[in-house]
Formats: sequence, C-alpha cells, structure tokens
Amino acid sequence: MLLGNNITDAAISAKNPQDVENMNATPEATEEELVKDSKELSPAVVQSVASSHMNFAVRMLRQFCTEQELKRRNIAGCRGKISVEQDKVKNIRALVFQYYPVAPSEREKLWSECRKAMDSYLRRLNKKYI
Repeated sequence: MLLGNNITDAAISAKNPQDVENMNATPEATEEELVKDSKELSPAVVQSVASSHMNFAVRMLRQFCTEQELKRRNIAGCRGKISVEQDKVKNIRALVFQYYPVAPSEREKLWSECRKAMDSYLRRLNKKYI
C-alpha cells in the first residue's frame, strides 16, 4: 500500500521495529569531521578537539594562516627564516592563555611549549616544499 510518503511506506512495510527507528535516525558528524569540513572555527570548537595546549596553538596557527603564508617560516624568525606575522602570533598567545589558564609564573613555560610545537609543525610543513 503506497501512501505517497516514502518514509511512511517504508515504515509500514518494515517488519522489525528497529528498522523504523534506524530510518528516523540522522547521521551526526563527529567533532573531528566538523573541524575538517570548516575553514574557520571558533577557538572554543578548536579547544574541544585539541588534545593539549600545544595542539591548540598549532590548530589556531593553521586557522589564522594559509600554508602559503607559513612556507619557509618559523615563529621567532631565526635561522635564516622569516617569522610568522607577529600580530597573528600574539593573537594565538592570547588565546592559549585564555583557554588554558595557568599561574603567571608558568606562562612563559606554557608559551615555550606552544612555540616549540608550532615550530615543529612549520618544519614538517617546510619539508613538503623542499
């Protein structure tokens, strides 16, 4: 019996109640899939999928800059490379301290770890272009 509504027709012809429940379920994307699909995300969303403060800093760097902007660069601009735009680095630093609060005495240590992680990411990225 066709009622003109495919979902209703399928529900009537379904022999198992579990089949009806599965028809009504909509596939939900995981947080990681949402991050991959979106070009710009809020820092709160990035923090929800980041595994650490260092990973958060790298993900924010990737949010703020294109691969072309990061090519052959590092955070400090040393060792013959150009530095990443300092206003973007300052923004990342402020976000790290906002989303990963620490005592003032621990801030430099935290930022040093983030800087090292971002430089490591940039070295890996630079290997693509050599």
